[in-house]
Amino acid sequence: MERSELFRFLRGTAVLLLPLWALAAPSASAQSIAAGANVNIVGGPASVTPGPPFRMEGDPYLQRQNEPSMACSSRNPLNCLAAANDYRLVNVPGLPDGRVTGDAWMGVYWSRDAGASWRSSVLPGFPQDTSPEGAASPLKGLEAAADPTVRAGTNGLFYLSGIAFNRTGETSSGPQAKSGVLFVSTLIDDNNTQRADTPMRYIRTVVVDRGTSGQFLDKPWIAVDIPRAGAGTCTIPGAGGVPDQVVPAGPVYVAYVNFPGSGNNPHSRLMFTRSTNCGVTWSQPTMLDESFAISQSAFISINPSNGGILVAWRQFGTSNLSDPGRILVATSSDFGRTFTSGREVASLGLANASVAYDQATLPSALEPGYRMFRTNGYPTACTDATGVHRIAWSQRGIGPGGDARVVVSTSTNAVTWSAPQPVDNHEWRGHQLMPSMACTASGVGLAWYDQRYDNAAIVFGPAIFGPFIVDPIPPPPAHTLDVRASVTGATGAFAPSIQVSRYQHAFNTATGGLVQLEFNPVNWPLFAGGTAPFIGDYIDLVPARVFRPPLGGAGWSYDVAS
Repeated sequence: MERSELFRFLRGTAVLLLPLWALAAPSASAQSIAAGANVNIVGGPASVTPGPPFRMEGDPYLQRQNEPSMACSSRNPLNCLAAANDYRLVNVPGLPDGRVTGDAWMGVYWSRDAGASWRSSVLPGFPQDTSPEGAASPLKGLEAAADPTVRAGTNGLFYLSGIAFNRTGETSSGPQAKSGVLFVSTLIDDNNTQRADTPMRYIRTVVVDRGTSGQFLDKPWIAVDIPRAGAGTCTIPGAGGVPDQVVPAGPVYVAYVNFPGSGNNPHSRLMFTRSTNCGVTWSQPTMLDESFAISQSAFISINPSNGGILVAWRQFGTSNLSDPGRILVATSSDFGRTFTSGREVASLGLANASVAYDQATLPSALEPGYRMFRTNGYPTACTDATGVHRIAWSQRGIGPGGDARVVVSTSTNAVTWSAPQPVDNHEWRGHQLMPSMACTASGVGLAWYDQRYDNAAIVFGPAIFGPFIVDPIPPPPAHTLDVRASVTGATGAFAPSIQVSRYQHAFNTATGGLVQLEFNPVNWPLFAGGTAPFIGDYIDLVPARVFRPPLGGAGWSYDVAS
């Protein structure tokens, strides 16, 4: 028989639809994917209503967005919710302190047709917000919000995690979340309309943890499980003719980093917390990395068969070269109450010889003549229905010229891990970075940024490739990246990748060929007052459907049927 699924992938704020076709027959040895249209999720009508209450729809000032995340409803997979760092409020007047320029907030985007078209607004609580929801939000009074992750729960619920904070200075690029909060917002798909302009219903925002003047919170990641034996219930308040809903409560998990150290003594605490009542209250956070100095960017994976939890993260090598960088994991078999100590998946080497694909933001005081976006070799992970764990990251020294490739390591027990293997070690120059991975009923999907068709190399030749993706000041060259993706087949091996990014082309009558008209430049100075580039720290890839609703008296389950 033939089976179709849909991966949904977010880069910037374009949603990229990946129909995934697999032959569920014994002879099937591979799967193939075909990229659909790239859709701007900040599209739709754009307007600003001063109010009260203040209201913004669309992106009237054509601002920037990055670090997107999304999920589709467990009640109706046509209904999808996404979020991203969104700068559309920067130019909006009405800041409470009289400042002229605003800051980033969290954009919220929704689709009622499986991602074919989108509408958007911003999460309640932003500085100009005069709505009742905004006034009631614990984020009200904070200047900025960032680092979103969105995941679907059962019963049509969505959970959105992030941080909100006041910056330490107008141009500060240091610890941003001092005196800030880590929060989770809960929304729901009531599945009672297909009107494009009707958003997912906002329920609440809850503060999970608070920073202080001596510590800041960063990089939360969220995951949601099904209600299992012994789960309680929660009541979703009704609104607009929708009655109260009493639903089983699947656990919600958040991992994040608390940085209490100063510049002279940098260290971190990787924290984990859980909610068993649909995000209303949260457990006392548990520290996962007591033995490691500098941890960052946790990623949570749940075993569909038993609810086991795996948290993967990056440990950075210490500057005094006393400790190497690593990819680490900790696991829980009791739904997040306790965890194992951190275990090494792979060593990344000492800080002065790290094989992780890291590069710092330029220009800087030491390198004023170049522009370069920041990125770090953070891991991504997923666990399939058979209990196999996979972790992927970007590692140098594998491709031609030592270029970075996305590699994957696997384990059946989260203790011993296979040697990392490249997913797509093609013969051309160019780095691969920022992977995102998802497990589905029929395979594993992996997406990443890819440099093989860098326009700077096409114009100036292969000598433009190097250990970093860096552009001179003034330009040219101008490096570009594309998104590529691959899926596993019946053998478990990844199939040849395809380019997911789609651009407009024109026919050149002089040469008789096509000319690409659009590109994805990565080092344009769009941030820090027009001086520095930034493309975000992650992209996202999710299955179109994660859960199956109760049928025949059974409870919620994962979509793991073959």
